[in-house]
Amino acid sequence: MRVPPGLRLGVAARRLAGREADHLERLAGIVGIPALLDRPAPDAFLRRWTPGHDLRQVARVPDRLFPDLHELLAAVHARGVAYADLAKEENVIVEDRGPGHADTDRAGLVDFQISVATGTWLGGLVPLLQRADRVHLARHVKRRRPDQLTVADREALAKGKGWLAQLHRTVVKRPYNLVTRRLIRRWSGAGEGRRKDEPRGLRDVR
Repeated sequence: MRVPPGLRLGVAARRLAGREADHLERLAGIVGIPALLDRPAPDAFLRRWTPGHDLRQVARVPDRLFPDLHELLAAVHARGVAYADLAKEENVIVEDRGPGHADTDRAGLVDFQISVATGTWLGGLVPLLQRADRVHLARHVKRRRPDQLTVADREALAKGKGWLAQLHRTVVKRPYNLVTRRLIRRWSGAGEGRRKDEPRGLRDVR
């Protein structure tokens, strides 16, 4: 993450970088999770690049994407991690490794800064945040590929996210957004939403 020259985020930068690096270490080896390559400084880390496009840029969702994403999310949950930011299409990657490559169109996830893991001070929220993950995934399927809605998706939508998901939003996501959107956004362009020249595609279909 880059910030304007001269602006020091100090503790915030170390915490954000450390959280994401910790989660990538915990999820190492799961297909669709970028590998952590190095932690060169307390406020920096290097991860492997994931080739492809984010979900909001894809007009037609490939047949294998959501089944892969269900498997990927289940693997993340099995390691005791709640992703906690699956509402954003930008965080879901449709991998593209070139013509003829077996992994083309596989699902990937990026941006684990506000994820929550067991064994941490917010670890008690993990089960309900994982429930919220499943709801957000089901919403994506319903909006983009309703023909692929599973029984589990329908059950997740019927149960909803739960009140602790809102608590996580208040305790973690809002402070995170304050740093990344207000202090960083205007210089880096991160979090500014759809570009003026970006086609709307199916993103806003309800």
